[in-house]
Amino acid sequence: MARTRHTLITGRSGAGKSTYAKKLSKELGRRHIEADEDPEMKELFQKSFPRRNDRFRTRDFNKGELAYRRGIMRRIKKLKEPAILEGAQFAWIKDPKVIDKAYVVKVPERVRVKQRYLREKRLGRIHTGEKALRRKKRLALYTQASDPMIRDWERRPNTTIVNPYT
Repeated sequence: MARTRHTLITGRSGAGKSTYAKKLSKELGRRHIEADEDPEMKELFQKSFPRRNDRFRTRDFNKGELAYRRGIMRRIKKLKEPAILEGAQFAWIKDPKVIDKAYVVKVPERVRVKQRYLREKRLGRIHTGEKALRRKKRLALYTQASDPMIRDWERRPNTTIVNPYT
């Protein structure tokens, strides 16, 4: 039995992945699975990283990340129809039996930072002082972890680099 192959959309935070994924989802008539918003994915993340800071401790990160990735693959294998998988969380999936096409959403840094700020403001997550510094450090660690995977996708032959704001 042939596996269902999906379309991957990845990129850095604030690059416009959701915007592009929604547009592509309509065009292709495929289901859009957003890693940050899918209830099953959120539950899986909370199970993999039970304590808030586990994701940023090396030993706990490795253990939790492995469980998280296994859970993601189980979730994807359950899908019967091809879907649009959107999020940096999916960037590590390299199996051509799972991903048939990939899009890396890339925009200038100033646009990305502005979009990120507007989203944080809309969600009421703008902080100042010590809390802002801690959040900034966590985001920097997350970026360090996801950037190499995203750059790797940029070099693959079945990948298209897009800018949804042009």
